[in-house]
Amino acid sequence: MATPSQEDQGNPTAALRALGIYLLIALPIAAVLFLYSADLLDAWHGTAACHRPLQGSDGRDDRVMRFVIARPGSDDLELVLPTQAFSAQTMPLCSSGIPSQKQVAEGPTVHKDAFTLSFTVEERSWPTPLPADLFFPLLLVALVLPVRNWIRTGSPLRLAGKVTPPPIRQAPTGRPVAPRSSTGRGPPPRHRGRRRRR
Repeated sequence: MATPSQEDQGNPTAALRALGIYLLIALPIAAVLFLYSADLLDAWHGTAACHRPLQGSDGRDDRVMRFVIARPGSDDLELVLPTQAFSAQTMPLCSSGIPSQKQVAEGPTVHKDAFTLSFTVEERSWPTPLPADLFFPLLLVALVLPVRNWIRTGSPLRLAGKVTPPPIRQAPTGRPVAPRSSTGRGPPPRHRGRRRRR
């Protein structure tokens, strides 16, 4: 088991400093993970031909659905998008995921540029991030901190080690050494042995 460092033991603000350092490292990583989950780098253009129900759903009254995007000259793309973005259109259901030519011809045009967090449906913009995209970033921040604490302090709930008093120095005979004064002078030396008679 790792022991707390001497710096953690002697500094009363070690817990706040440790938390600040952790957040400076964890939050950028969580932000990158969130942006990746929100399809920041993706770009696509095509026609929303139909939708498929998510696993465990009947495809009714869902806030998000899996839409089949038919792209000219390329394979179809399935994306989980907010249902509200297609509320003005009547999107047919295709359980197989293969839309018909009629569905492709009648579907609304959708578009997304790379390095953006929005897409357009018939030139109306909608955000790409979903509430589910926050799950893994928040899980990262919530789980890594207890692991860091356990490695550093031996407890998942403690940010810094406990303050421990310095050990008392012992004389060769086992007795505590008398503390020195601020002037640097200690107790008077003790004479050992016998005095010589004159």
